[in-house]
Amino acid sequence: MDSDTIKLDGWLWFDSLVAESTNSLALAWAENASSRQQAVFTAVNQTNGRGRNGRHWFGGEGNLFMSLCFEADIHDLTKFVFISSLSLFETVVMFVDPASYDIKLKWPNDVLINGAKISGILLEKAAGNYLVSGIGVNLLHAPVSSELFYPATTLKDCGADVNRIVFLKKFLALWNKNITLWRNNGFQAVLQKWLKFTFPLGTEIHFSQNNVIESGVFAGMDENGALLLQKENGVVEKKLAGDVFL
Repeated sequence: MDSDTIKLDGWLWFDSLVAESTNSLALAWAENASSRQQAVFTAVNQTNGRGRNGRHWFGGEGNLFMSLCFEADIHDLTKFVFISSLSLFETVVMFVDPASYDIKLKWPNDVLINGAKISGILLEKAAGNYLVSGIGVNLLHAPVSSELFYPATTLKDCGADVNRIVFLKKFLALWNKNITLWRNNGFQAVLQKWLKFTFPLGTEIHFSQNNVIESGVFAGMDENGALLLQKENGVVEKKLAGDVFL
């Protein structure tokens, strides 16, 4: 594929048979990118993908590995966590019937189907004014490991027969739509939309950070997307980074 001549919904598209990491490809591209260019990198297979906190991201031919590289202020990085996961959720429900499966967003960026993870998202700072949103979606294969925080599932297991290119095209269209929502109506419009698809307020959760686990109930998010954890004594604490378990 001559990626330099292919555009997909306003994005330069670079596809590879095998990549160590699509995020690494995007980070390298940003070193010499021209202003106002944006690119998406995909691979048929990925050999050394990265997840949050240095975790390994499972590969598997036929899954979708994509990294979006775009210009943005570093202070808006958190906003793109929610834009990425919201766009991914909306893409998943195009292929998996929400009347038959319980599909939810989980803070900060997970998409769960019947309590199992379908995807992973990693945001990274690139050269200049560029950010990278790396996303892996289990279309056909899911990891099986006792080290996983959550069980994993696939779209195939949920009755969805979709290839990575079809999913990619739908995702990019929804990403562009949610970026427009943010620019026209502000970030609160994105957060309010995101909250419609997560667990109800008052859901009991456990919050883990640096091997310390706290329990409480989900009290929503603040205006910047920080998790609000209400403790047993009624005090509400803001959590900026960590893992949530139900």
